Amino acid sequence: TWGTARTVTSILDAARTWSLGAWGEDLIACPRGGSIYVWDASVGTGTRATLITNAPATAKAIFVSEEDRHLVALGAYDNVAAANDPMLIRWCDSEDYTTWVAAVTNDAGRKRLDGGNEILCRVAGRGEDLIFTDATLWAMAFEGPPYTYGFRPLGANGGIRGPNAAKEFNGRTFWMGKKDFFVHDGVVRVLPCDVLNHVMDDIDPSQGALVFAGANRAFGEIWWLYPSDGATECDKFVLYNAYENTWSFGDLARTAYVGDSELFETPHAFGTDGYIYDHETGLNADAAAITSYLESGDVELGEGEQQMFISKLIPDFKRLTGTISLVLKGRKYPHGSQITGTTQSITSATTFVKPKMKCRQVALRLTVSALGADYRMGTLRADVRPYGQR
Repeated sequence: TWGTARTVTSILDAARTWSLGAWGEDLIACPRGGSIYVWDASVGTGTRATLITNAPATAKAIFVSEEDRHLVALGAYDNVAAANDPMLIRWCDSEDYTTWVAAVTNDAGRKRLDGGNEILCRVAGRGEDLIFTDATLWAMAFEGPPYTYGFRPLGANGGIRGPNAAKEFNGRTFWMGKKDFFVHDGVVRVLPCDVLNHVMDDIDPSQGALVFAGANRAFGEIWWLYPSDGATECDKFVLYNAYENTWSFGDLARTAYVGDSELFETPHAFGTDGYIYDHETGLNADAAAITSYLESGDVELGEGEQQMFISKLIPDFKRLTGTISLVLKGRKYPHGSQITGTTQSITSATTFVKPKMKCRQVALRLTVSALGADYRMGTLRADVRPYGQR
């Protein structure tokens, strides 16, 4: 009944995410749906951030525009209607984050977008800012007087997953939508993904606010951390290699990822255990061996009409230290059980191995577990022959 306390509730609320912006040496900060604060670096870390005078009472996100330095509030409180407006953009006067009401003596302003229910985030693009609502993508560009900013719709964005699900890399912006991955490189396009079904079937649909996109600049990778179905924090990842147009996925308990910062030489990620991890550093995990594996999808001859016999495999690994365990996994029929072949041990001295597998579909798995293990895979060659259609 109404008013009766409950011990269990099914009401879901989005995770509290923050947007940050640098105002010179000071920090502007806004919790999603909350007020806008400024932390004055000159007073030191012992003093808390304070509310910005005259700023919108609430906002979905903020950013500091580099042109003439405007503080921009997305999904800002409407001072005219005296109500929250999740589709309203407001910006302050140039160089003055306490002046927000437009007048002939300043260049503060406002713009209400359409196409969606709320503004989710902003990503800095080439010569413009990309503004994501929950349904559409807009371009926001500095134009100067009298309107300060111009806006143009770019199209549907596939329902971006959350406020941290988009990332710019090398002039292109990538993001995870509700059903596809997307890229903006002048136009909005669906990004072909080999592992789409796996990710979309695995992700928790109610935890979009936890999805976090980052870039590993050293390898040209766009990472998405996401929570699997039923998880309360991100425990999985999927990545796209923008140089090679390949996809990978795996398990990783991280909540945020920074891999393209000018401050760090290597990617840093934040664990669900409260630690900050330095990735891509060395070959071990705190002096312990890292057990890693790489497994392909199923491969067939042609359209899968014929079975095949794999009699020989020639490895091709660069900079190989330690031993790689190679296993072939085969199926006679797509719905049949998977057969695991004999483990083959490969070192830098191995010229070829003979796995001898008969199947219609085959997958290859490489596993390494040793201190200081390192390798780079080249092109593996196999002796594969048709083996009948039954």
